[in-house]
Amino acid sequence: MTKKLTPHIFRHTFCTTLRNNGADISHIKDLAGHADIQTTARYYLGKDKAVLRRVVESCLDYEAGESIRLNSDSLAALSRPPSQIRR
Repeated sequence: MTKKLTPHIFRHTFCTTLRNNGADISHIKDLAGHADIQTTARYYLGKDKAVLRRVVESCLDYEAGESIRLNSDSLAALSRPPSQIRR
């Protein structure tokens, strides 16, 4: 491995692992020591469409046998801040 390991890399890896395993963004914010959740969101939300898909599917309560299908436009809209979503 040729990349220099720094505390920042360990911190980022820790937070990314939390996100990939379903941790709530507010908990990641607190553990990362961010004062503003927008800082956490910028780094850890909307980067991995598979993660977004799992979050949406696990948080919506559908009856057995029903599922949700999200296309790339839907996922892109989910990753935008509310102020940028057309109504």
